[in-house]
Amino acid sequence: MQIGLECFMDEQISSMIASENRHGECEIQGKKECIVYDTNEDHYLEGYLEEIMDAFTVAKHLRVSETDARVGYLHTFLARWKVFKVDEKSIQKIIKAICSQRYQDEPELFDEKVTIRELFSADEMERKCILKTYSWDDFCYNIKHVNRFHSQQVNFRELKNLLDNMLVDIPAGSLTLYRSRICDEESYLKGYSNKKMGVPPVPLTTAGRTNSEGIQCLYLASDEETTFHEVRARDNDHVSVGEFCQIKDLKIVDLSLFDKIGPFSIPDFDMTWFAINIDIIRKIGNEVAMPMRRFDRALDYVPTQYICQYICDYVKHLGYDGIRYKSTLVEGGINYAIFDEKKFDCVGVKVVHIGNIHYEWKEL
Repeated sequence: MQIGLECFMDEQISSMIASENRHGECEIQGKKECIVYDTNEDHYLEGYLEEIMDAFTVAKHLRVSETDARVGYLHTFLARWKVFKVDEKSIQKIIKAICSQRYQDEPELFDEKVTIRELFSADEMERKCILKTYSWDDFCYNIKHVNRFHSQQVNFRELKNLLDNMLVDIPAGSLTLYRSRICDEESYLKGYSNKKMGVPPVPLTTAGRTNSEGIQCLYLASDEETTFHEVRARDNDHVSVGEFCQIKDLKIVDLSLFDKIGPFSIPDFDMTWFAINIDIIRKIGNEVAMPMRRFDRALDYVPTQYICQYICDYVKHLGYDGIRYKSTLVEGGINYAIFDEKKFDCVGVKVVHIGNIHYEWKEL
């Protein structure tokens, strides 16, 4: 079978296929003259996919109910793990073709429901899982209603190990970022000065996504449009937009990578660790980026703040400079939380008038 490059989502696998530069016709998507993986000629992906399969056990062999949330088909897990770009039926065809010998030896692994044995071991979950034996919902309930400041549900060692693999070095001069403030009546026409575009004084510092009340943090974004959305600018608002240039080297934890983590992204962790934690990692990444809605209670935001502020406190403890995370308000927008505003210099401010806001919607 010839499988097109565009059938794959995992960056490591895609890179290997692209480097081989074999051309043919994709039998999954019907595309001609494209880069393909040919299962009759190529065998380098077998080991990678079999490493994934080794993490799974046929559910009935563990006497686990097939209705258990921890149970599913192998192709469903692979779809959720973002290994492939195609639908589950196509994924099943692909893995049977690439791992044809394994399919002959263990057809149940491909055709019946499977699970991860360690998910049913309290000892293994305590040792390997970021939230130990708890689900995200369990964690949220505990933080909101049981024990807010001394939770025993987070495996900080495993969270630390994850964050260590998300560190990014950014040389001075690499970034030009933006920050907006909605103008009040006094500054409506002239805007704010360069100095007032930075972090507010300590007495005026309110709690944010990554900082507690009274602890300063400079929030910046990758582009002007993202800042307008982040400050919730409305029609006919005047907004001061500050341009900030990076003047010192940065070491940051890039939480936007959480959404891109695949089975082969982190060489320090085995496949079982990935299988146990990937849903939690993606949940944390989404929660960090999630904006607070008008009707959300402060209590509903507590789990996100707990995780964010632990991450930020840990990053500070290591002497690093901030975090980077995706914006959920603007596609492609990236936000930064910088602990020391002296790492950036506000080089200019302009005032813009928000003419109109474009809304997109879909019926629920």
